Amino acid sequence: METLKESRLEIVDSKEKKIVYVLGAGASMPFIKGQKQSLSTKALTDILFEEKTWNSILDKFKLRLQGPFISSLPPNIGYRDIVCVINSIQNLLNRNAYFKNINFEYVIHLLDKISDYISAESLSQYGNIDTLLCNFLVEDNYLARDRFYVDSNHMGWGYVPFLVREVVASSIIEFWELAPTQEDAIAMYQNYFNSLINRFYSVNIYSLNYDPLLSSALNSDSNFSMGFTKEKGFDTKLYLDGSNAITFLHGHTSFVPLGIKMFFENDIQNAQEKRFNNLFTGHNETKYWNFSMKGHTYNTCLITGLDKIGAFPNNPFSAYFYRFSRDIEESNCIVIIGTSLSDDHLNLLLRNYLVKPQNKVIFVTLVEPNKIRNTESEPQDEIIMKLTAFFTNDSFSVKRHPFGSEIDPFEERYNDIANSVERVGYARLTNNVAIYANGSKSFFENSAPEEILGIFE
Repeated sequence: METLKESRLEIVDSKEKKIVYVLGAGASMPFIKGQKQSLSTKALTDILFEEKTWNSILDKFKLRLQGPFISSLPPNIGYRDIVCVINSIQNLLNRNAYFKNINFEYVIHLLDKISDYISAESLSQYGNIDTLLCNFLVEDNYLARDRFYVDSNHMGWGYVPFLVREVVASSIIEFWELAPTQEDAIAMYQNYFNSLINRFYSVNIYSLNYDPLLSSALNSDSNFSMGFTKEKGFDTKLYLDGSNAITFLHGHTSFVPLGIKMFFENDIQNAQEKRFNNLFTGHNETKYWNFSMKGHTYNTCLITGLDKIGAFPNNPFSAYFYRFSRDIEESNCIVIIGTSLSDDHLNLLLRNYLVKPQNKVIFVTLVEPNKIRNTESEPQDEIIMKLTAFFTNDSFSVKRHPFGSEIDPFEERYNDIANSVERVGYARLTNNVAIYANGSKSFFENSAPEEILGIFE
């Protein structure tokens, strides 16, 4: 068996190469911290059950109900009704053993469907085909509409998917404004990504995050382009023709969807105010829902839930997905930072990337030392096993046979990987896949790009 060799990182420079970065939550989490916790999936899940934030969002919404384009029967919605549904969703998910690590995206996915159901006055008015399934629950009175009209009406429920996304946005705004190391994090991103420009003919950064760290660092940088202009909003040609693109695949707290255009507001607080201020204006209103194959999708500026693919027929997301597939096809290396590879629409493009033997993947994560040799880990939870299986259709285990001394043939290989991670913080899982296990903060601060990309040499 070939032994994994530990080597000093060597320099790899090539102006003929193209590189792609995919930034998940772990690329922002160490740098955006509140008083008690970091911006994380858990923090965004907890905020859905926080009355103070909901009431702040509902107050913004109620202010818009005083505008001239409001009918005599305004769309009312109350916190008590919303939290009743969210608690029911949480209880429903918790009773199902199949779903692990329930987070805000699961809750929002179901809240979208239930809001569609409650807001429809009749069967013919359901906006999404999945909502039709809710009718089967009526017999048990589980989703009888009257339960959720204490402080609300059916029209108000039509805005709940928009409002829950603004709750998420409010949490991100608060975390960002309170982040004590905000300026240091911005400078770190600027230094790191600009250092790539002279080493590759094309550097493309795809963020899955809603927060403003990446945009604050590089929005005004002439080396990179997001494809937005102040007058026209998102410009498809400008975006697709740029050599070094910044892309927010899942939207951004700075996005303002007005009519058929998407605008980008540098200040995330101002962006939220514009989204609210352009409700009920009668012209170029905030676009809080769109059409998809299933019907209504509420993924217009923050793409969340479990049906993200429904947002991609519409720009800027259509252009984003097109460029992502093009960049992956043309790139020589993908650096994936702080993501769990749980989005199906991304995995369908990434999974077969290594069909070309010259392509490389570097996965940046934080592996706790006491877990690297945890032989009881489930394959879907253990990052080394997960990455190996994902990119190579290969898998291995370090578990011994319960009735004998038989050792899995891949155990030696696993131990080589674990030894390398423990000693130098990185390892090659295969000839094409490497893991950097010291986390994104160490990666950005201490790892020069040419060293990291020399991991395969």
